[in-house]
Amino acid sequence: MGILGLAVFKVVLQLIVTWLETSFTFGEALVVAQTLSLLFLDAVLSSVTKLNVSWMPMNLVVQRSEMNVFMHALLFGMLMIGIVLTPLLRGISRARGKEDQRPFILLSLAFFASTALIVLFVIAPWTALCLDANPFVWTWNFVVEPGFRRLFIAGFWASVIALGVTVAYQKFPATTDSTSLNMKRKYFHILATLMFIPGYIWDPDFMHLAFSVALSALILLEYIRHFHVWPLGSHVEEFLQQFLDRRDCGPVILSHLYLLVGCALPVWLNRIPQQLFLGGLSGMLTLGIGDTMASICGKRFGRIKWPGSLKSVEGTVAFVTSVIFICGILSATGAISPIGPAKWIRLSGCVALSSLLEAVSDQNDNLVIPLYTFALLHLTLA
Repeated sequence: MGILGLAVFKVVLQLIVTWLETSFTFGEALVVAQTLSLLFLDAVLSSVTKLNVSWMPMNLVVQRSEMNVFMHALLFGMLMIGIVLTPLLRGISRARGKEDQRPFILLSLAFFASTALIVLFVIAPWTALCLDANPFVWTWNFVVEPGFRRLFIAGFWASVIALGVTVAYQKFPATTDSTSLNMKRKYFHILATLMFIPGYIWDPDFMHLAFSVALSALILLEYIRHFHVWPLGSHVEEFLQQFLDRRDCGPVILSHLYLLVGCALPVWLNRIPQQLFLGGLSGMLTLGIGDTMASICGKRFGRIKWPGSLKSVEGTVAFVTSVIFICGILSATGAISPIGPAKWIRLSGCVALSSLLEAVSDQNDNLVIPLYTFALLHLTLA
């Protein structure tokens, strides 16, 4: 399995740096390639375990939760759709500029129909094999089983998204100066905080599944945007263009994907036997609270710059104090377990180290900081 894992990693990394070189830094490409290769091996082991293969060593037999099965199915299923339907998507892109729009519309409809067929006849059967149940029936029962709680959470998320996107679409200025752009991007960090922290506290399992669904939906939207699939492609492109900065210079727009992945990865990784509830919140706290406050306060009050960086000491202080303050509120209200004096010191050290990484790293904060913070918290608090 080690050889297979290394081979998958090298293939994925080569594909990223060859096809999407301008969208990823090499550090980001390494993180993405490692994540995808590990999840792929986990999915293979989970599948082989369900097939009851006799030659499978017992130490490789794994039983994964339903949440992990859906994460594998949704993520790799959506990536497979992009790979399999690449010729069709390129045909859509070529047909877009022609005077006769009928081929463009028909090819776009063919893309949606093909996507539905792959979901129904490839992804769903594999999910059923690993789940030992019909995935659509299981999902319905999972959502409605506890009564109205999960329906309420889903309605809450939908309301925040609808209101937030409407405000962004109608009220944000068209200017792209650095201050305005920074405020617009951090606006979505705040929306993520409003949705994800309550969702994770109320129902971690539902949050785990929702992250998987949301990531697959954003990947699908990126296909639609990049290839201008009718009728949504141009609208998605127009909406996202107002939030782009210098890091979104490649063919793939990654900042919004990284924000979601940065919040989701700690939740997904926290599904280990010795769970640390605060570890699952590390992405939401560092991105939704710390990074947002560091950026806003640094832009407004920052005077002292870190050596070799455009980030300010004032922004770093805002990062640390805001995260510690929110952790204190969560602890005082019982949302997380009470934190004793010794753990407060270790927690403060973890947050301080994360804030320093935010100040000096040239990688995408949304991807790197949550993983770094998650590792620190498990090393010091678990």
